[in-house]
Amino acid sequence: MTAEVLKNWNKMKGHLKREFPMLTNNDVAQRTGKDEQMLQNILFKTGKSEEEMTTFLNEILAK
Repeated sequence: MTAEVLKNWNKMKGHLKREFPMLTNNDVAQRTGKDEQMLQNILFKTGKSEEEMTTFLNEILAK
């Protein structure tokens, strides 16, 4: 995930939870030093590739 995505994580997690209702608050909770682990969990639960998720998050940032 890019620094820009992480900087805007509150916005990102709301969009993620709306688009992927199977994600819980715990799944999208940002923890210091655990960003990669969080991303891998999100990818696993959504079935998306890292490239697909990056595109999705960048589209949210562009809005």
